[in-house]
Amino acid sequence: MPDGLVLTRLHRLRRPLCLTRGHAGGDPAVLVIPRGGRLREPRLAVVTALCPWASAGGNAHVVARFDDFADRDRRELADVLVGQATRPSRSPAERTLRVLAHYPGCAVAVGRSPSGCLAALRDGPLVGISGPVAPPWPAVYGSFLHCWTTEGLALDDLARAVVIVGRLPVDGPPALAVAGRARLGPATPAITGRAAS
Repeated sequence: MPDGLVLTRLHRLRRPLCLTRGHAGGDPAVLVIPRGGRLREPRLAVVTALCPWASAGGNAHVVARFDDFADRDRRELADVLVGQATRPSRSPAERTLRVLAHYPGCAVAVGRSPSGCLAALRDGPLVGISGPVAPPWPAVYGSFLHCWTTEGLALDDLARAVVIVGRLPVDGPPALAVAGRARLGPATPAITGRAAS
């Protein structure tokens, strides 16, 4: 998934979705299977690059890298910023929160942590993410969280849900080529560098 203008569509599943193993091409997707909480039915978020001349019909937003010089002009416009923050003297939480502080238009910043990724939400908590972390997954997690919260869905439901990431082919029968399972939930003190209370 390239950085830039991205469209995330959140779907309720109306038909069965086949889960397969493999490295099929297609759009990155996040499948949320509820386990308690307010969410009652599975949701599938599909993340695609958006052509500027196409109609949206989903959660359109800008994704940029905060650690890439080539994205410097796009950072000010970005709703989601992703990268590997430098300054190892700071905790992952401090580094990720500094990205939000530096770019006030950004809603979600995603950086690396010892156990995977850490997402800081502008109007929400720090979210720890374990699961596939190689590109494009950190950007996919950021786009997914942006869409999820924009739709008004509760982050608490993600902590109890089964979350599967993979790729959904553009053509053909609906089948999610599974890349792995992710866990999303409140960041733990070990990830944020805060002392346990």
